[in-house]
Amino acid sequence: MTITDRTRFVAAFFFVAAVASPSASLGGEPDRAESLFQRARALMEKNDFAAACPMLEEAYGLDHGEGTLLAMALCHESNGKPATALREYRESLALAVKAKRADRVMLAESHVQDLEKHVPRIVLRLPSPAPNALSVRLDAAPAPAEALTTGAAVDPGTHEVSAQAPDYLPFRTTLEIRVDSGVVTVDIPPRTPAQPLSPPPPPPPSSGTRVLGLVLGGVGLASAGVGTYFGIAAFNAEAKSKDNCTGNVCSSTGVSDNHDARTDALVADITLGAGAVAFATGLYFALKSPSRPRVGAARTPSLVVWAGDRRAGMGVATTW
Repeated sequence: MTITDRTRFVAAFFFVAAVASPSASLGGEPDRAESLFQRARALMEKNDFAAACPMLEEAYGLDHGEGTLLAMALCHESNGKPATALREYRESLALAVKAKRADRVMLAESHVQDLEKHVPRIVLRLPSPAPNALSVRLDAAPAPAEALTTGAAVDPGTHEVSAQAPDYLPFRTTLEIRVDSGVVTVDIPPRTPAQPLSPPPPPPPSSGTRVLGLVLGGVGLASAGVGTYFGIAAFNAEAKSKDNCTGNVCSSTGVSDNHDARTDALVADITLGAGAVAFATGLYFALKSPSRPRVGAARTPSLVVWAGDRRAGMGVATTW
């Protein structure tokens, strides 16, 4: 505090001390308010504003006296809170005008004019065009209208500016404001719309050719099983026919068993041969198929196997 500021403070303090006693104001607990005011006054005389200001705040909460408000503004100004003091001086000025207290009007008005020139301010500049439903906050509260024009008065210290809008990435920055910071401008940057997290893409479908190759391989293996079955049946039928034949002469049962043996052997030969071809073809398609199906590729084929009384068959069904 300079000599000029000290002289100004002393003059204002003794003026307030003379006219601001809570005992002259109406309140629910005038004795408690008066005690707090007098203790705060003694601390302010010792320049202990950090301890005096909370007492004045408590006293004002009890009596809402105009003089107490003026003293509280003076204390906050001297304690390095110009924005808080400016707000209180303005309120005190309005009350003094309403009460026609010219002395208090002059005191409050002179401090308002002085603080208006020096109080730190934060100016917020919105992007153009601004997003719909843009919400801008200063210290977790909606930014006041003056923050977008002349600037919001703030006390020295740490302040946070944040902005958000639906479907936009949030913006946040922290400022360190000093007594001599003056006007600090914060540009709210235009934000790229936030893209919602997309689920991972599904794995590409298997190639129709590859599936066809796998099915043909299955056909080959199934054919091998069917051929083996009828091959064993042929051996069994041939053995039974020999039991019913003497030389080249056979009974009717032997003739029937011999016929069955030949039929089973033929089916075994056909199915084993077809199975080998199907398995080889399927292996070729499976190894040579592309990783992604072409447009119009075949849908998933299906294997059809049937078997009956000494009859069997198999095939591949698909739609193109």
